[in-house]
Amino acid sequence: MSLIPPAAAAVRWSLVIAISLAALAAGCGIGYGQKVQSSTIGRYDGDFNIDGDPAYEGTTAYTTTGHSVTLYDTTGILLSVAGSAGAAYTARQKAEAAAIERGGKAGDRFSYSYQVYMPVPDRLTTLSYSWGDTTGVDNSRADGAAATGSYFEFDMTARPKTWFIGGDQLTLVMSANWQNWTVTGIPGALFPVDVDRIGMPVGLSYGHLLVPHVQVEGRVAWDPLSLATFIDGAHHADYTAGIHASAVIASWLRVEADASYQRMPLDFGKRDLRELTANVNLVLWWKGPAFWQVMHK
Repeated sequence: MSLIPPAAAAVRWSLVIAISLAALAAGCGIGYGQKVQSSTIGRYDGDFNIDGDPAYEGTTAYTTTGHSVTLYDTTGILLSVAGSAGAAYTARQKAEAAAIERGGKAGDRFSYSYQVYMPVPDRLTTLSYSWGDTTGVDNSRADGAAATGSYFEFDMTARPKTWFIGGDQLTLVMSANWQNWTVTGIPGALFPVDVDRIGMPVGLSYGHLLVPHVQVEGRVAWDPLSLATFIDGAHHADYTAGIHASAVIASWLRVEADASYQRMPLDFGKRDLRELTANVNLVLWWKGPAFWQVMHK
């Protein structure tokens, strides 16, 4: 049973909190890193363009240097809680809307049910948050030396299936991803550049043990949600390609390095974004699946 909230109170944060608490409880490792990201945001090419405004008419590029925090889970609890919390949120929203349609008022009770997903162990899931900012941007229509740019990303990545090819691994990778790019203070701009991307990219990674204790991995991904940008003929390419290296220093410590190039449509295809990212993580690791432990002996 649940109560209809007295106002349009958002319950999205309950989903975020539940996932975060699960990550802390189920985590098998934690990493901290430094991240450098170079982003180029194309001009706005939609019907509501503001002629002459450099935030819309210009191309904006900037590089941020920031931080990243990553939680690692191989118990399956993190993915289980995330899936169950999402199912609960969706079921509650539908039940609440139905109750209101039947004449329900604030304080009335209603019931709903949802599927609980059981943990599936020995599959690595990561939950990461990264952020950065900078002063000074490049804009093709204005002097952005005094403007400020910022970036953040919230990402959950699961690896539901791995195929072993000799000593190598081919892995299916699925993510839920939220990114934001913001630029303020462009001279002559009426509004800031403030764009979000919420995506669910799907891809493949191929891992190879280069030398003992050092594994390299290449990956490619594409977001099926980008198909929605074909509406009204607006679309830009959507893909990610990257390389990842992991070196084991001790049974409880490893160093990771990652570089990637990403291109994606923003604002439902009305903008194009190109991005180059590099980061280095130091990871404390206290538990891992059997195949992970074997790979890194």
